[in-house]
Amino acid sequence: MKEFRDEGWFLTDDSRQLLVRLRGTIGELAPLAESGDAMIALGEVWNAIDAILDGQSIEVSVSLTIGSRRSDPDDQHRLDEGLFMSLSVDSDGLVLEELNTTSSKEAGSGQYTVSYGRQSVTSTLDVIDVHNWISRLASIKGWDDTKLSVFRDHA
Repeated sequence: MKEFRDEGWFLTDDSRQLLVRLRGTIGELAPLAESGDAMIALGEVWNAIDAILDGQSIEVSVSLTIGSRRSDPDDQHRLDEGLFMSLSVDSDGLVLEELNTTSSKEAGSGQYTVSYGRQSVTSTLDVIDVHNWISRLASIKGWDDTKLSVFRDHA
């Protein structure tokens, strides 16, 4: 496995292939975009991945969140559950996460996050973790109520 150090990015042959695969996955999110701002955010993430692959710095801060919040209307305890897949990219690198939320009148609310990896100066993406993130995202994209939310800020 070859390692590359461009502009501080820690890249291996595997991580390069994973970044290309993630870039394709970002392109597949376009049908979920409900605004020009969301389309721009998808393009900024695409360009940031290209910048990492080309050994350049990232000059944006963008987060994509894909998922939904669900509840059973027949549940007398009104338990709401949310599942969201997140990809964030900024000058420090790229992060893949999953956020799970629950809330009910009786029990209150809670959340936990699962990290699927980070591409940065000191770390690289793991094949299994990225495949698991993409697989989880694919299952969520198939839900009728899935939404794409974006946050954009220029670094």
